Amino acid sequence: MTRNPIVIFVHGGPGCSEIPYVREYQDLLEKNFTIVHYDQRGSGKSYHFFEDYSNLSTGLLVDDLLALTDYVADKFGQD
Repeated sequence: MTRNPIVIFVHGGPGCSEIPYVREYQDLLEKNFTIVHYDQRGSGKSYHFFEDYSNLSTGLLVDDLLALTDYVADKFGQD
């Protein structure tokens, strides 16, 4: 439901994903929250073999997360 509080689940990294594990409990959370899964660059489904990830930094990952937060807040009309 779009009016539920939003939870952005930042998981994995680098190269790992927690999606298979969180699905065990997600249906319970979805009763009261809108869940957004976020694979950081180079993690989980955004990981691509043989791609150069040497440019990744904490600052870049934080900037990505802030951009995602702004996008989700705008899309669902929430703060």
